[in-house]
Amino acid sequence: MNIYDALGIKDVPERILLIDGHSALFRSFYALPALATSKGEPVHAIYGFLRTLLMALREYPSRYVAVAFDVEGKTVRHETFAEYKATRKPMPDALAQQLPKVKPLLSALGIPYLECPGYEADDIMATLAKRAEAEGIPALLLTGDKDMAQLVSEKIHLLRPGRKPTDRLVLVDRSGVEELFGVKPEQIVDLLALEGDSIDNVPGVPGVGEKTAVELLKAYGSLEGILNAPPHIRNNRVAQALLEHRDSALLSRELVKLREAPLPLGPKDCSVREIDPEELRRVLEELEFKSILAELKLAEKKAQEPRYELVLTEGAFAKVLEKISSAEEFALDLE
Repeated sequence: MNIYDALGIKDVPERILLIDGHSALFRSFYALPALATSKGEPVHAIYGFLRTLLMALREYPSRYVAVAFDVEGKTVRHETFAEYKATRKPMPDALAQQLPKVKPLLSALGIPYLECPGYEADDIMATLAKRAEAEGIPALLLTGDKDMAQLVSEKIHLLRPGRKPTDRLVLVDRSGVEELFGVKPEQIVDLLALEGDSIDNVPGVPGVGEKTAVELLKAYGSLEGILNAPPHIRNNRVAQALLEHRDSALLSRELVKLREAPLPLGPKDCSVREIDPEELRRVLEELEFKSILAELKLAEKKAQEPRYELVLTEGAFAKVLEKISSAEEFALDLE
């Protein structure tokens, strides 16, 4: 039995669902009120993550599924810019305590998870999505990260989560990218190169925000076109910023481009596997997720109380014989 059997889903299309594990956990951690077990261990990020995962599997069942995680330490982007992500705040302790419990949960669910030293979860998702696209397999990317919009194509779509883990997922295609961000998917990298990203310490061009960046891209088409345009830009402040921070824009573009991760597998290696019911029950009981135990039909059922009937008449005995004769099996206990 796999997770789709447990959820009662029979029609599972050939496509790959890729999930940004850290992004989903962070989102759940900040979106949900604190929740702890009877031992005082925080579990609300895991609960939100699992709710998001189950909703995605129900709404967009996919033959291949993988959850991608970041790895601690420096990445290939640090080779380009040593200060990359230098301004990020440390992970809250209450969230850090929950992370080690997620992978055993995924293993018990039969959901593959992936990591790649030196590369980020976004790179892993991008690599598998591109490999799937090359094989003609549609890909869905469950993430709230704007930089993933650079991948959107006829075969690759985004699934954007809502504010809460229980909010419906929004499917974003090429036209959806333009509606959300004001530019085409192939312009997302240039958009991010201009506006930068304070969370990841991507410098961008100081003084050029999202609105201005969108206007520039609509007028000049690409980062190269914009960087060659200062003599024609009426806003002197913006023109001067582009002249002074040309190198910063080009550096930022390299930082926000998604990389090919050296993964030794393809989309078809990410098939949903069999559930380990005993281990899954143990993990969910430890987390005290009773509603999900019941949902997946893993809750321990109480043994049915024995029912006795005292036979005192020939008529009652005849009825018992009739039941026995029509039964496939019966047991007789002589004491």
